[in-house]
Amino acid sequence: MGYNVRKHGNDTETTMKIRVIVTKERDRYWGEVLGLPACFVSGRTPAEVRSQARKAVALYFRAAATALKSPRRASDERRFVDVAV
Repeated sequence: MGYNVRKHGNDTETTMKIRVIVTKERDRYWGEVLGLPACFVSGRTPAEVRSQARKAVALYFRAAATALKSPRRASDERRFVDVAV
């Protein structure tokens, strides 16, 4: 995994690079997204696997963020912090 940071005037854009292992099996390819447990994709070409991996990673992080959004009770000692990636 790696990060790129770009500045646009006063705005900063951060992107994350995630490595995908692409394997050919018969007439299809499948990819394993490293660092994200159980995140697999498939496609007819390596380019399709790359495209599917982008979508899968976005869904993975969206699902993780949704799971973390829970109502806060007065007795909770935990705090949620948003981090842009």
